[in-house]
Amino acid sequence: MTRKWVQPATAGLLFAGFLALYVSTRSISLDDFDSFNFARAIDRFDLRLNQPQPPGYPVYIFLARLLDLLVRNHQNALTLLSAVCGAAGVLAFFGLARDVGSGWAALPLAVTPLFWLSSGMALSDVPGLAFAIGAVWLVERGVRRLNARDARRVGDPSLYAQGDKRRGVLLALGCALAGIAAGVRPQDAVVPLGVILFWAIPKLWSWRLLAVGAGSFIGACLLWAVPLALTFPSLSQAWTVMVAQSLYVGSTDSLVARPLTVANVGARLAEFGSVFSGYSGGPRDAGLAAFLALAAAVLVLALACRRGRGLALAWLLPYAGLMVLAMRPDDPRKVLPVIPAMLLLLAGVSPRMLAVGASLALAIASSAVAAPLIKTLDTIAAPPEQAAAFLGVNFSPADTLVIAGQSYNAIRYRQPAFKAYLVDELDRAAVARDLGSGVYRNLVLLDKDGFAVPENYAGVDSRTFHRDALVLPKAATVWLAVYRPLADLPPSQLELPTGAVHIGTAEDAPYLMDGWYRPEDIGGTAARWSDQQASLRFWVDRAVAASLQLVGVAYPPGQQLTVLVNGQQAAQLSMSRDWAPYNISLQGALFHAGAINTVTLEHRAVASAYQATQGESLDRRPLAAAYSSFQVSWQ
Repeated sequence: MTRKWVQPATAGLLFAGFLALYVSTRSISLDDFDSFNFARAIDRFDLRLNQPQPPGYPVYIFLARLLDLLVRNHQNALTLLSAVCGAAGVLAFFGLARDVGSGWAALPLAVTPLFWLSSGMALSDVPGLAFAIGAVWLVERGVRRLNARDARRVGDPSLYAQGDKRRGVLLALGCALAGIAAGVRPQDAVVPLGVILFWAIPKLWSWRLLAVGAGSFIGACLLWAVPLALTFPSLSQAWTVMVAQSLYVGSTDSLVARPLTVANVGARLAEFGSVFSGYSGGPRDAGLAAFLALAAAVLVLALACRRGRGLALAWLLPYAGLMVLAMRPDDPRKVLPVIPAMLLLLAGVSPRMLAVGASLALAIASSAVAAPLIKTLDTIAAPPEQAAAFLGVNFSPADTLVIAGQSYNAIRYRQPAFKAYLVDELDRAAVARDLGSGVYRNLVLLDKDGFAVPENYAGVDSRTFHRDALVLPKAATVWLAVYRPLADLPPSQLELPTGAVHIGTAEDAPYLMDGWYRPEDIGGTAARWSDQQASLRFWVDRAVAASLQLVGVAYPPGQQLTVLVNGQQAAQLSMSRDWAPYNISLQGALFHAGAINTVTLEHRAVASAYQATQGESLDRRPLAAAYSSFQVSWQ
């Protein structure tokens, strides 16, 4: 029996309740690198300037501009858009799940951590998903009006007579909304397109309906695609920009960026398994076991589902395939569109009370996991925003040069007076000219490897900005180091402490030269990886014998380390692939008294994690060894 539409009063309460929840728990910052691109695009839309990044999200930016006219604040406009679309998405899914069996399945969606977090961020994930859910609901409504008598006369022109017109209108609107979804967030359009191709068309085979649906989809796409194309000087340039973005994503995000082996496919699935586990309250590194458990749970739900199974699978499988093949698991928001499909299977479980009880239990459990993350989102700024604020308070644009990775957009947006370079697109000649000009007393390096600090600069400060990685894994930790010309520093700045210097902490800033990567947690230890050659320097008052203790671990097997002091070989030793101390005796003749001395660590071999794991890791840095501390003891 056909159910009635959700009553306006119920719909209004549902929308208002979750809108109030999402608005009151929005992020206090622009959280992602792309969020700043979206904010700048509100003022000027230009993909050539990454305002926003390709493919452009033109409908999303259009809606953000409309809200910005009301609130006059780019960040508020973007986060409000996510909140409004989050509430609308819950409402649309409630209607869809109610048609299938139990509208209560919308509750766990509303409070699942990924959906709730994304409903408060300045990102296109929830707006795109909301349009996709709405499109699926309209298509489902249209197809559901088909009965046995209609099925016998598919293709008959009278299909559009009387009540059949409503079905055609609903299908056309659903296809049009799918086209709009492609303009909000292109990958989310896979959801309604999968449902249309693999569920709706087999149920409602009519050339006229197909033509109407295809025309509606194409027409809706043209509404945003034509204006988007007109923002470029020529179609060829538009094509070049889009292809370049596709190639970049393919080389960094997709499964084909790795050798296609069973081990790599397993590693990829394990990464997604860890995502689902972490956001479900389980271990954050549950791996393949979590993925297999999730697959088993989906299979059980599919077998138990009595209504809507085909619809849910037509939603789930195409997007899940795209997710595994083309999306990086270190950006868990890409997982979000598969969650409603799994909950749709739950909504169709019979008896209905079982679906209701399971939905309520899942909503309570999801809320418990989400609550602390939401509090963090609402009270702690994203680490790049923290770094930008620290820079603005403690440094002057007149004498500070910034080189940054993930924090680059935050610096450029929040502190536009500072001269900043993006390390991924570094003009090294320009940086050399700037540093050689004598204008910049402070060199601030942020959050990414790729720039070798000149030898005439020494570290004077280092700090780390952090936020729970489950809130947003990208740039969850930002490391900041400050360097100044050696000529401006007193000798005491490079004097060694009486104990060990802990590498990978703020203690190491004055002593490390070139050849070191950013601070990391390596096997539970704060440390840094080194390249094939890495150097230390420190001030020596008297040239006397000393012992040097290094605590390290080799990366390639059979690693040999040669230690040089001021260019003279002091020792040669073998390194273990387990953390171990290495004690080296240094003769006094190796040192220069009353001067800065340099210790160079030369390693025989390097290997990237990409090579060592045969592509399971995409880390292509040449790694020789990791070190957690060094200590010089004078005799």
